[in-house]
Amino acid sequence: EIGVQSSKLSMNDLVFMTRILYKAESDDRIWGEHEIDYVYIIRKDLDVIPNPNEVEELIYVDRNQLKEMMATEKFTPWSKYIIQNFVFKW
Repeated sequence: EIGVQSSKLSMNDLVFMTRILYKAESDDRIWGEHEIDYVYIIRKDLDVIPNPNEVEELIYVDRNQLKEMMATEKFTPWSKYIIQNFVFKW
């Protein structure tokens, strides 16, 4: 979705965080998600080419900025869950 080139990564770059069964409805209840997700985090300087059908905006923030955004911005349920339960604890 964010367009990371797989040729720029190795398996050693991946840090496994968790595997979750995720289920959520959209706010308008028109669509929903029900899936098993494997969550990995990578800390590496990479170029990204976001898929415009999947990503509306991409910005880099530090931990404090992300905490501020969580209080004021709208996040998908999946993003909220991962950020609150894994990113902040990483």
